[in-house]
Amino acid sequence: MDAGPANDSAALTPGHHPGVRSRRGLARLIGLALAVACALPLVIGAWLRPHPAGMGTHRALGLPPCGFLMATGRPCMTCGMTTAVALAARGRLLESARVQPAGAVVSVLLASGLIAGLHALATGSTLRPVLNVATSTRTLIVVGVILAAGWGYKVWKESAPALNEPGATATKAE
Repeated sequence: MDAGPANDSAALTPGHHPGVRSRRGLARLIGLALAVACALPLVIGAWLRPHPAGMGTHRALGLPPCGFLMATGRPCMTCGMTTAVALAARGRLLESARVQPAGAVVSVLLASGLIAGLHALATGSTLRPVLNVATSTRTLIVVGVILAAGWGYKVWKESAPALNEPGATATKAE
């Protein structure tokens, strides 16, 4: 006899939706991936000691000094990001914003992504609405503006020694 859907009692059970279990499993896997991807920079940031100059923290990871800073004497778009994440990971969000505003925003987005990923992992709910917003043209433009504004702030701040920490220099590429 045919064992097709008409004879399958599970398919006729009210509330049973074929494939839901596999979709939830995939949503959980995506949630796990998002949670790990967002947690990793925050965990590394918590492990790093923020450089007092407001940039250069990445050197503790074995990375070279900023080539743009060394060539121009001005910070690049990402100068101070690692320091800002390290500060934010310690709960020092205002200091993080003072060092590199875009880095503070990145830290908040990482924490939000971690929470969303853990929620999807625990519930099996889809991240599609979050990912649709995160990858929309409008969001990408806003992120670009935040990065540019953070860079402008960093260049301005490094050009105004009165705003720097005592003893910090604008061209220090440690």
